Amino acid sequence: MVHLIERTNWSLESGISAAFQDNFPDPATKARRLIPDYYRYDGGAFSVFKYRFNSKLNVEAAARYDFSRYDAYKYYDSDKWNENYADIFPQFFVSESEAEL
Repeated sequence: MVHLIERTNWSLESGISAAFQDNFPDPATKARRLIPDYYRYDGGAFSVFKYRFNSKLNVEAAARYDFSRYDAYKYYDSDKWNENYADIFPQFFVSESEAEL
């Protein structure tokens, strides 16, 4: 979404953007997940201010902010998790699934 305001000597252009992505490998395929499950959230906002002093002198100033966040989930076979990672990274264990992968 972009918004533009124009006057004789100045203009202001502003905009925002947002996106959401849900990457979910279907367990019904019974294929090992190459890319983990994740939710991706993106957002951004910008503004550009332009001022015209005369036909030879213009000034522009701009600001932009972008945000991106991933909530990712990795699945392991319980035997491999318990053997290799359970003692080292217990804080990352979320739940156990009954689905066959």
